[in-house]
Amino acid sequence: MKNKLIAAILIVLMLVPTVIAVINYSTLSSGKIDKSNTLSVELVDFKGNSFLFERGGDGKQMMNYFIDTIGNAEAVDELPSSVEIGEYFDVFVETSTTKQKKAYKFYYSDVPQACYFTEGDNAYKIKTADAKEFISGSYAACLYENGLCPILSVSGKETFPDSAEWTFNNYLGAATDYDCSAIVSDEVESITLEGGLSMSFAIEPDDFRIKITDKKNGETVFDDNYSNFAGLTVTKNMNVTVEAVANWYADSQRNYSGSQTYKFDAVFGAPAHFYAGTTDIKIGEFICVTGENVNNVEDITFTSEPDISYSPVFFRDGDYVQALIPFSWNLNAGDYILTFSYGGSTQQINVKLGERASYHTFKDKTITIADSVVKEFGSEEKKAQCESTLREVAKLSSEKRYWTNNERLYYSDESEGFRFSIGFGMNVKVSGTDISFRNTGVDFAVAQGTDVVANMGGEVIFADYLPYSGYTVVIEHGYGLKSWYAHLGSKTVEKGDVVQKGDLIGTTGNASFTDKAGVHIGLTVFDVPVCQYALWTNSDRADDLAGIVMYEAE
Repeated sequence: MKNKLIAAILIVLMLVPTVIAVINYSTLSSGKIDKSNTLSVELVDFKGNSFLFERGGDGKQMMNYFIDTIGNAEAVDELPSSVEIGEYFDVFVETSTTKQKKAYKFYYSDVPQACYFTEGDNAYKIKTADAKEFISGSYAACLYENGLCPILSVSGKETFPDSAEWTFNNYLGAATDYDCSAIVSDEVESITLEGGLSMSFAIEPDDFRIKITDKKNGETVFDDNYSNFAGLTVTKNMNVTVEAVANWYADSQRNYSGSQTYKFDAVFGAPAHFYAGTTDIKIGEFICVTGENVNNVEDITFTSEPDISYSPVFFRDGDYVQALIPFSWNLNAGDYILTFSYGGSTQQINVKLGERASYHTFKDKTITIADSVVKEFGSEEKKAQCESTLREVAKLSSEKRYWTNNERLYYSDESEGFRFSIGFGMNVKVSGTDISFRNTGVDFAVAQGTDVVANMGGEVIFADYLPYSGYTVVIEHGYGLKSWYAHLGSKTVEKGDVVQKGDLIGTTGNASFTDKAGVHIGLTVFDVPVCQYALWTNSDRADDLAGIVMYEAE
């Protein structure tokens, strides 16, 4: 009997490895995660901060948390609609059983009873206790107002601290320490700055002290609270070391506190400057602004007070950048402050916008167009087709500038054979109809079949027939400045042609929505109509026939 018992025990012991192997094989083949086969878990919050938890490191507790949470979750048919459109945490689980990491989307909120996750097309509801554990901890910081540690912005560039501590209040109101490891760096950063030095946080600190040392001679340039910093006298290639300490003190009225230290090197380029060719114009005209020491035009910011409802587009012109800025016919006369910022430099240009003289204000005018013409060419459908087509043309521009300083147009109200008919900005009503419009250019009455030439040199970006505007030619002169020629009877150019001032582009006609044979000649900056009188060679319609005035470096 004793021998039989021993034999049975031996048989059982011999089978144990086999059973374990079968279990392990089953786990391996199914890809199921557990604490034995999980190597790491990566968490990425919806602000892009990434945290890696590994089996052998300090992150083992968080790694086990996600394994348990996934295992404890309850399968549901689908996510609630309110959850599905919300932000989520990415979780990637690396196991020894699969070649690829398993990817999950965790939808946490500050309501522990309404937290979910998905794996592929499968949805699960997180156990309330598991949800509470996460959303009350450090890694849920992005769920809360002021939960994330603010980052120092140096002249628009994010800079990472050498050390950081941050505490926020979780959904229970309890103070929670944020894990700052994702933003802390012990390397001394080197930042290239264009212009001056400006520093800011998303949450303004209570105390922010900086020390600036000139690396060339070791002298302290500034050592005080940043609120007393009036800026640096920057020279090109100036090289400094900046040390900073920021503190946000605990307060019963706040839900955050913390401290940070920074040390980085900054190399300065020469500060940006902006100049206007002229600062005294009339309503409906435009100015040319030139910037220097600007490497990336996309980084220029612009504001205006009062608001001119236009954002200038700058173009590279050798060592400079340039933009045309229109002052719409809708603006009121007065003083306008244009503010340009680039790198650490901010500069204001004051523009005096004057009223137009009484003899060329935006008057009302009534014209008569034959009923047959209105019916054939002036329908709402044909008008809409024309506007839709030309709206897209107006968006086009060229980095090549075809005009020069003090450039003037070919045509004026004294051009032979071209009789001034309807002026810029006039409010036009067609008698006997409910049709009215504001004239975007100047209409000239001209004998049918008369040659029409380019007002300035440029590239033809549109040349086609539209029932509403007849043969229409649009020339891009550079930087978004365009001349428009409508109601032509014929065209002699094609899209893509490059023309010089005075080159033939077509002939006058009247087979379109117009009251007489002639041509409509307009000028715009992108899609903003601008008055051309100051660009005419001879005319009493402008106070100053200066043409396009550019800033010229001395």
